[in-house]
Amino acid sequence: MWLITHSDADGIISAYLAMKIFGNGKIMFSSPSTLSKTLSSIKNKKDKLVILDMAPNKETLEQIKKFQEIVWIDHHVNKLDVPQRIKFISKQLPSTAEVISQEFKIQDEKLVRIANEIDTNKVKTKDAEKLRDYINYIRDTAKGSIFIPSAKELVTKLDNLDKFLSHPQMMLKIMAYKVKNQVKLDSIQPQWVDIRDMKVAFVELKHNMPVHEVYKKVKADYLIVLSRKKQGIKVEFRTHTNKNVMQLAELIGGGGHLHAAGAFTDNKNLSNIKKKILNFIKKKL
Repeated sequence: MWLITHSDADGIISAYLAMKIFGNGKIMFSSPSTLSKTLSSIKNKKDKLVILDMAPNKETLEQIKKFQEIVWIDHHVNKLDVPQRIKFISKQLPSTAEVISQEFKIQDEKLVRIANEIDTNKVKTKDAEKLRDYINYIRDTAKGSIFIPSAKELVTKLDNLDKFLSHPQMMLKIMAYKVKNQVKLDSIQPQWVDIRDMKVAFVELKHNMPVHEVYKKVKADYLIVLSRKKQGIKVEFRTHTNKNVMQLAELIGGGGHLHAAGAFTDNKNLSNIKKKILNFIKKKL
């Protein structure tokens, strides 16, 4: 079995819960923008395929037709028709972990609560904060081949999460990482645009930084966080006033939730991206 999951907290927790249902498999970490590439890397299409915490698009739906058995579980908004032979489970709940818990009667209230807190950006408890910070740490400092074993190890440690994250060496790494992030955060200079009675803020990140940290500092009706990557621009959309930011993500080929969404574009011209977003807000919102 191949288990492809999102590389965030909800994806990692969902992988842990899914293995309780489907058994152990080969875990692969992906994202909405890289899922097509991940699927292409799997040569044996006869193995069972489980996809977690990522919404399908036309390209990925076409690709998975080659697999014999597919289970796809997600909680993002989906507007596409999914072939009937695919077991597609999608509910607009706070997390995919909660979808799995409800659908398969998996009782793990603590992990589901943590996934809900982190994925809705409403972290209230220490265990959710520590897990979020550790995942951000390994995502931003342990790139590529180092991230994969770290994330896989975390999946196996979720049954004793407190002990794993309370290790002194682990706590020191997380604390040092947070201090570095604060320095980066202090250097942020948002670009503000007023549209009628709405505040639009563009933040161009020069370094890797969790979007939730930017969200805490920069409060706007529409917050757009842009990061340069090798293949293009990653764009994250957030709101402090319950605006529908998913429309903005869909504008450049992305998706997500109504109040938190993202996209990746191979257009590397930041000015053009900003102009496209602003024109849409002015004319449509």
